[in-house]
Amino acid sequence: MAVRLATLDDVPALVPVLARAFATDPFVSWLVRTGPRRDAGFARFFELALRHLTIPYGEVYINDDCSGVAAWTPPGKWHIGLARQLRFVRHFAAISGWSRLVEVQLATAPLLKAHPRVPHHYLFWFMSRAARSGA
Repeated sequence: MAVRLATLDDVPALVPVLARAFATDPFVSWLVRTGPRRDAGFARFFELALRHLTIPYGEVYINDDCSGVAAWTPPGKWHIGLARQLRFVRHFAAISGWSRLVEVQLATAPLLKAHPRVPHHYLFWFMSRAARSGA
């Protein structure tokens, strides 16, 4: 199966695949809101990440049926500075819920502080679905 770079045209196909793949991931599950808008929160998270945090840097690799995705950000591009955080606040609210924005910000701050400062490629996520048997 061929591997290629993802483009913004691939986002509609990738969002539901990634949302299903990470539905039980502990961190993403904590990050995304609960309740009736949970599915929309998952979709918004992956839409934001693909359109603004990964694909524009040209380091997202997929196969043709989207059963495998590796999303990287190049050195110096993984961090979302304050200006971008403010631009994305409505997205973050749709993902986590307005009532949890401060909680999420405070809880993720230690993770960001501990992130390596040495220039490196950051693996945003990797996902691979098992092949389906024809039997």
